[in-house]
Amino acid sequence: MIRKFINQTNLRMLQPQLIELESEDFDFAKKTSNQYRDEVHKWRTYINALALCGFEHWLNEQIDNLVINQHNYSISESYSQDINAVCNLKVGEFKLCLLAKESMLDEVVAIPKAALDVPELAAHFYVVVEVDEEQEEAIIRCFVRYDQLDEYRQTEGLQESGFSLYLKDGNYELPLSLFDPELNHLLQNLRFLKPKAILLPTISAPVKSHALKELASSLPQKAINTARWWQGEMGELAESLSWQLLPASTFAAVSMRRSSHRTVDEQHNKYQDIVRELAKKEGLRIPSQARGSCKELNLDEITLQLSVVTWSHSEASEEQTGEWVLLLILEALSENKLPHGTKLRVSSGGSLVSEDVSKGNPYLHTAVLGYRNEAFAVTIALSNGSTIASMPFVFQPSQGS
Repeated sequence: MIRKFINQTNLRMLQPQLIELESEDFDFAKKTSNQYRDEVHKWRTYINALALCGFEHWLNEQIDNLVINQHNYSISESYSQDINAVCNLKVGEFKLCLLAKESMLDEVVAIPKAALDVPELAAHFYVVVEVDEEQEEAIIRCFVRYDQLDEYRQTEGLQESGFSLYLKDGNYELPLSLFDPELNHLLQNLRFLKPKAILLPTISAPVKSHALKELASSLPQKAINTARWWQGEMGELAESLSWQLLPASTFAAVSMRRSSHRTVDEQHNKYQDIVRELAKKEGLRIPSQARGSCKELNLDEITLQLSVVTWSHSEASEEQTGEWVLLLILEALSENKLPHGTKLRVSSGGSLVSEDVSKGNPYLHTAVLGYRNEAFAVTIALSNGSTIASMPFVFQPSQGS
């Protein structure tokens, strides 16, 4: 059931629509969110699913002759955990993006950068839906058109603070005043406007859902600062994600004295073999001061280990930005070799930078050179299309993370 009301303490919120959520909506939200084990992603998906249910109830009562496409919601896709929004909601010929909020106390609306910048996810309309899970209610608050957002972005640029458009944790944060609280305007647009009146970014070619996940993951967001490892520190973010520092002696010259711990010795010899191979085949020499961390990953019941090694390639100067090297080593812990066709990919700014493909190798490795302000996203993909993406890596000696 839908009820109209006016919030007397804030007349800018002109006649938002309150929707009473039903038991079936909560069942749908639980089922949708159960695809994730991580509590943060699970809760976020749960709230987004409730926002979707509330919006559909409202729209169905407002417009009879428009078809709501129920097959391509982003929250049912594998890449959705990287995007806190409901993308690819089709109403007639229009694409909508729902932005779920649990509170409207602040004056800011966050839009995931991917939901605006990735052509496959961009929408004609961005709609803010407040979800009060305890009261079992959803409230349709306001909306904004893509062309208005794009014009605002080009006019205002990116600022560090204030209510101009700015980036925070992979989101564009915009002033609430930019959004239209008169929902009749949205209904009129859906009824009478032609989709071509709002030009969206051009999609160059069809993109599969696992590729969308890579695109979303490669956009600016929280990143692991590998320079902390180079300085002998783990960093709170990496530690919270269960990364473990490799010993400082990992890339030191091999000692004649063998360790009493055979596994440690074998691990050291393995990295020394990689050092020699990189020097011989690619001319890449790993300095003894290089540091790294490793992390176990599980993909389709295959236990993998990803080792990330980094060092400074050149220092920053007044004329140019400093450079750094990111070396990645992937191996299968549960098997003697990686599954045939396993790919280790590195991308920057949405573009593929490097890729190594297994032909039954015991391990994969790839190294990339980047500027100090450049972030690299890493994706591991099996031949069956299953993928797992890490948080992006940066190298910023003067900063935390």
